[in-house]
Amino acid sequence: MKTWKIIEIQSVNEFTNDYWTTYYFKMKMDNWEVISIWKKKKDAFKLGDTLTYEEYTNSKGKQAWREAKENNFKKSYNPEANNRWAMVWLAYKIAFDKAYNWEDDFNATIQLANRIFEEAMSTYSNTENKETDNTDQKKESPTQNKQAELEDLPF
Repeated sequence: MKTWKIIEIQSVNEFTNDYWTTYYFKMKMDNWEVISIWKKKKDAFKLGDTLTYEEYTNSKGKQAWREAKENNFKKSYNPEANNRWAMVWLAYKIAFDKAYNWEDDFNATIQLANRIFEEAMSTYSNTENKETDNTDQKKESPTQNKQAELEDLPF
């Protein structure tokens, strides 16, 4: 990855197809390197802008450049939402695997799945509350905690 300033925009070519218009920028950088980058906006680059880019070999085997992004990963990790969706999936899986027959009513199976989900979420919420409430007990006696954990298991 390289980060340099744009000192000259040599050309901007416009290409239009059935879906969108793209612009082909040919620019001279601070390090005297001439690069070409495709963008969807005509005013994507201006003189004096700092650009972070990287070189790569395209599908035709030629050297090409692309603007480098700081972080390619989404910052949307949410364990609470992931657990909730896992429980929704599990509730529907259990209801349809164990209770649904072709003779039965589809809506009754959906109601069963919703009941399973509600029970799973209330159990999950109760477990989280117990874990936060029992922090002092865990420090006092680890053998009692193991027995209490075994009694709390659903199976």
